[in-house]
Amino acid sequence: MAQSGGKADVEALNRHSLDVAKRAASFLAERASSLESAELTSLAYHTSEAYRTEDPDALENVKGMLRHMIATSSANLAESSTHHAFCTKEMTASKQKLTEHKERMQKSHADLDKMEAELDAIKDKSTDLTDEIAKITKSLPEATEKRKKEHDAYLKLKEGFDTPVKGETEEEAEERLKKQIKVENKEADADFAFKRVEQDAQVSLASKRREVENIQREVVKRDLHISEAKRDISGLETTLAASKEYEEQIQKQCVVPPASHEDRKRRRDEQISSLKDAYEILSGDAVPVMSA
Repeated sequence: MAQSGGKADVEALNRHSLDVAKRAASFLAERASSLESAELTSLAYHTSEAYRTEDPDALENVKGMLRHMIATSSANLAESSTHHAFCTKEMTASKQKLTEHKERMQKSHADLDKMEAELDAIKDKSTDLTDEIAKITKSLPEATEKRKKEHDAYLKLKEGFDTPVKGETEEEAEERLKKQIKVENKEADADFAFKRVEQDAQVSLASKRREVENIQREVVKRDLHISEAKRDISGLETTLAASKEYEEQIQKQCVVPPASHEDRKRRRDEQISSLKDAYEILSGDAVPVMSA
């Protein structure tokens, strides 16, 4: 019971961390848009990835990024050269990330198409087997009825052979015996052939029914895999859309006209304030004192 409670506590803590990350990402996105800050846009994107992928550990990386940016900004290092270096690195990384997401999406769709094609082929095979089972099942009563008529005809002929013929010569008796043997051999062959066909049909039916059952189980399993693949693709679509939006924002915010010293200082001060607020949202603590 204690172990179960401990697990529940950890899950609750993780959910809380993800909720906090979502609030922080929303805050950073709003401030990034207001200040047209590539740095804040980058932090908002990475923070949103943390809760979108449900990875609480990723939040520690985000907090590390926040601490680094606060330290460099506070040390007056966020001037044009530092901003240019950040933008050069981040624009390249965002393009690469977007390309990776697109390639992963293409592969996922290709894999899904293959899975669906294989499933369709399996279902078609099941349909063919079901049709064959129906055909065999229908043919058995027909074959049985045909065999009964043949046997009834044989019995009538047999009655004639068993009845003595008055005044029959020896040659005629011998000829009648030959006909009787021929009829009886034909009956024996027909009976053997019928039983063989019946036995083969039963064996075939049992085999095909087992195969259909196996296919039905396989269909259920593949349906589950396809559903999971579609959910993964849905998640990838969200990730790809976020990656594309981030790449566009970074490109736009990094390619801006030069600002005056006063404007850069004002924006830097507001950015530092936003970084500290975001850190407090994520950690619940004030920003630790750091040396430049």
